[in-house]
Amino acid sequence: MGSGSSVPAVPAKVEDWLQKVIDKEREERAWLEKRYDEEKAKADELRSELEALRRLLPGSAEADACVVQRPTTPNRTSKQ
Repeated sequence: MGSGSSVPAVPAKVEDWLQKVIDKEREERAWLEKRYDEEKAKADELRSELEALRRLLPGSAEADACVVQRPTTPNRTSKQ
C-alpha cells in the first residue's frame, strides 16, 4: 500500500497483521465518531440560535412582545 494508507505493513504473521489492521480501523472509527459528535454539537447550537432569531422576526409573538413602546407625548406645537 502507499505511504498514506491506513493499512500497516505486512508483518511475518498474517494474524498479527490482521490484528493491527483491526486496531487501526477501531482508532479511525473512534476518531470519526468524535468528529461527528463535535460537528453535531455545533449544528445543534447553530440550529438553536437560528430558531431564536426566527422568533425575533417581525410578526412573531416573541418579537412583538420585545418591541419597546415609546410613551406618547403631546405634540409641542399643537394647542390643547
